[in-house]
Amino acid sequence: MRLSGARVFAVVPVRLQSRRFPNKALQVIDDRPMLGHLIHDLVDTNQFEDVIVTSGDNAVLDVAHRFGATVARSQGQFRNGTQRVASAVRTLGLATETIINVQGDMPAVEHRAIADLVRLLAADSSLGCWTLSRACKSGTEQTDQNRVKVVVDSRSRACYFSRTSIPFGAAVGATRIHIGVYGFQPNQLMRYVESPMSELSVTEDLEQLDWMMAGCGIGVHHCTWSVPSVDQPSDVAELASWLRSADRKQRSDS
Repeated sequence: MRLSGARVFAVVPVRLQSRRFPNKALQVIDDRPMLGHLIHDLVDTNQFEDVIVTSGDNAVLDVAHRFGATVARSQGQFRNGTQRVASAVRTLGLATETIINVQGDMPAVEHRAIADLVRLLAADSSLGCWTLSRACKSGTEQTDQNRVKVVVDSRSRACYFSRTSIPFGAAVGATRIHIGVYGFQPNQLMRYVESPMSELSVTEDLEQLDWMMAGCGIGVHHCTWSVPSVDQPSDVAELASWLRSADRKQRSDS
């Protein structure tokens, strides 16, 4: 159940101009666009006051509306998805609420991990942002530049994010893969998006390094995450199989 007294909103930024998989959010799987699967899953977590989709594409907003999400049209140029989320938060007057930023190219979420993230945000106001990680599953994934890695300290604070394999020489299972879900304390989202662009973030192409270089701490909750990543069209078959699996149905019902 959603924490009593807490107003938590899920905001999903979507853009269709992906280099590796254009129009990914609109890819139809079992008669439902991938974005529709994500909206349904976020609602099913029972953690959110509302699920909001923000995009500048009419096709995305039409799908979001059809599947019951609140829509927020984004206008202008955005450096990253978090800036797009912040724009929607400003427009809707939600700056004093807890915001969970879920990337629009995700097909679904792990309910328990989302609940844990909401719980951490409610329990500890010392950090403005929390995110998620999971264990690396293979040597191929460990060296895949599309899989962002994170190193954390003894207090579960992020030390560094990278597209390369970190820490050097670590066993596969000791490497943490970052999951692109962020939770922001009330009023803290704006602090993060106003961080200046850093040389490190340009080199790694990772926006969270801007936040860290500006002195904004990031908590990292390690979780079990079975949702398949969809980075290219060839990944769709695995996702479709997972969505139909008994494990998936049991997870959604729990």
